[in-house]
Amino acid sequence: MTGRPLIDPNTGEVLDAQGVVRDLTRNVREQANPPPPIQPIHDLEELRTLLWKSHKITVDNNDPILMIHTINRVALDNFDQRLAEMNRALAGRVNDIGYDVVSQIKAVVDEFKSEASAAAVRERVAAIQEAAKLADTSQAAFRRTIKLQIGLTVLNVVAVIFTLGSLTILLR
Repeated sequence: MTGRPLIDPNTGEVLDAQGVVRDLTRNVREQANPPPPIQPIHDLEELRTLLWKSHKITVDNNDPILMIHTINRVALDNFDQRLAEMNRALAGRVNDIGYDVVSQIKAVVDEFKSEASAAAVRERVAAIQEAAKLADTSQAAFRRTIKLQIGLTVLNVVAVIFTLGSLTILLR
């Protein structure tokens, strides 16, 4: 299971990471009245005062138990430093990945644009070729019409000459 709560599909109950049913009303009550935040203790005197307030026990400055606080403080400071270093490294890596993703997306978009423009050019060329075929067909039909008109004109001229010749013969 993951660290997130899950819903049991059979009962509908909310389960925590260990599979234990969670009391959601208790969580809501705790969120409504959260405990006061723990103040970090950097000074041994503050620690001694807290121990006195919490346990009513006085701890001497030379008590070995205070070494635990010092050791934990050093470990925590080292952890904080390592965490900051890792956060910077992670941020750098995330930025690098982001730039890589952006460049890959740009490359895909550019490729799509070139394919789309190539497809548009192919469509336009096909339309132009179709228009050229129609123009050739129209031009051929126009030439046939012109030839027919020439033939009819020649026939009319011959008919006029024949008619004039006939009239001249009849009128004489």
